[in-house]
Amino acid sequence: MKQEIKKLFNIAFLYCILAMIGGVFFREFTRMNNFNGVTSLSLIHTHFFVLGTFLFLVLIFIEKEFKISKIKNYNASILIYNLGLIITSIMFFIRGICDVSFKLSSMYDKIISGFSGIGHITLGIGLVMILLIIKKSIYDFVNK
Repeated sequence: MKQEIKKLFNIAFLYCILAMIGGVFFREFTRMNNFNGVTSLSLIHTHFFVLGTFLFLVLIFIEKEFKISKIKNYNASILIYNLGLIITSIMFFIRGICDVSFKLSSMYDKIISGFSGIGHITLGIGLVMILLIIKKSIYDFVNK
């Protein structure tokens, strides 16, 4: 359990750093390019903080109380969730660079949208899996 809490904290800390880097990059990249419009680069900061840092900090307390890491598919759910968040954020980054730097052709726009959709779907599946694991651990805890 202690090892799992350390792992969850390290993931939260990593996402915190990525959120700050994403925020600084958004600010400086758009400023350097004299860009004042809307870009998906601004979403990286928030996604990493909320869906990364805060979620994993909350999971630390849930792990401490309900031992969710002992539930079947726990590791798979964490992996799928992280994969979805990383894919989604990479696509925000790519689309944001394109928004600021140049106009995308229709084909590339559709490719980016497709991968972004895959990232969001993967993220959603991971989140549902995590919630189902939390539900099972709470059910097991209450019925002891």
